[in-house]
Amino acid sequence: MPPPPLSGTASNKRKRSASRTSDDSTPDLSLSIRTEHYRTNVLQLNGVFIASSLAVSRAPQCVRDTVHTVLGKPRTPLAAKTLETWVQDIVRVEDDRKEAITTALAHILPPAAFDAHLQRKDKQSFTHPKNMLPRVTDIPDPLAANVPRIAGPVPDVAYGLSNAAFEREQRLAMTIPPISDVCEPIAGLFWPFFVVEFKAQAEMGTIYAAINQCAGSGSACIKAQEVLRGLHDAVDQPSLSLSCALDGRSAELLCHHLSDDRTRYHVAIVGRYLLADASHLKRLHFHVHNIVTWGLSSHRDWVHRRLDAQWERAMSRGSAG
Repeated sequence: MPPPPLSGTASNKRKRSASRTSDDSTPDLSLSIRTEHYRTNVLQLNGVFIASSLAVSRAPQCVRDTVHTVLGKPRTPLAAKTLETWVQDIVRVEDDRKEAITTALAHILPPAAFDAHLQRKDKQSFTHPKNMLPRVTDIPDPLAANVPRIAGPVPDVAYGLSNAAFEREQRLAMTIPPISDVCEPIAGLFWPFFVVEFKAQAEMGTIYAAINQCAGSGSACIKAQEVLRGLHDAVDQPSLSLSCALDGRSAELLCHHLSDDRTRYHVAIVGRYLLADASHLKRLHFHVHNIVTWGLSSHRDWVHRRLDAQWERAMSRGSAG
């Protein structure tokens, strides 16, 4: 069992300090990202809730429709020999360190060169996380200051849009606050939509901890979308991001979305995979590539529409002034 939560002013300072680190270990073990305390006393207090089972069925209909489309779109099948080789590589390192596991699983993830409009960044922290991470808002500021913050995201892999995905006017729109505060959390990576976290059991890493990390990163992607959406009335697509937590033996695919009243960030498990099973590995590869394809189509097109509208509004205000 994890140790009980700390209390008192000094402990609160230590809590806030601990939650700011993005590593697995923190000075305060009660708030280590590995523990249930991090999930209940950091994520939930800041409005992020992880479902304990396959719970996307309780998501808004528009979210369910998008997830169904992303996970159901057919792709060219992988060769059986390729899958067999991948499984052998993964089984060989399943008890190894994180670096070896990450290398063995690299085939599953689309490379940076997958598309000119795609940007992939590995092991880079989100800048200005306070602008992007969910934060408790339903209590007075003096009390909110005591609530520890969600750890700043440093995803092992992050996917978003590249600078080439935008026209000049859209890039100009992204220089206007508050869009400028959230559009590019990693240099050169705009509007992230998919993050990946690896763990190694040999290093005491767990899927549980990886999901906790994904919860913060995925919710940050949602909050950025909400900042862009908040400038307009149109709700033509749900705020949605996806993430994947992996260790040497298994993977879990997660969907991040908002509650109907847009006050809570939910994390729902939409897929579980055993990496030593060729059929599971095939399905995971299929789903991950579909997610990236979705990010380069529906997600990108939605961002374009919102930026175009923002630029038109900015130009109208400039002309009127």
